[in-house]
Amino acid sequence: TSPMADLLREQKIRFQAFPGIEPAADALVAGRLDAILGGEAELHYIADKRHPGEMAVLPGLIDQGFVAFALPEASPLRRKINTALQTVLEGPDWVRMRDEYLHR
Repeated sequence: TSPMADLLREQKIRFQAFPGIEPAADALVAGRLDAILGGEAELHYIADKRHPGEMAVLPGLIDQGFVAFALPEASPLRRKINTALQTVLEGPDWVRMRDEYLHR
């Protein structure tokens, strides 16, 4: 199990594991997923090189490890996810959860 999977489970967020970020990105642009969670740099690279104009990487960091969400272009979930992330990141439990999952 990965730290990202553990975080999603703790937050009771349903997810589907993929063998890599590229198959997940393919499923995202094919409309089989609402969003993917992964390394920010890798998501930007895939969005630019493999799926230009088909997916967007949300700005901002989920943790110090540069994790980000990618969504299909013009996704209606963009505003909801940004609002939820802001609420969590400004909440009192964020530092504790981040440190626990990153083993700091």
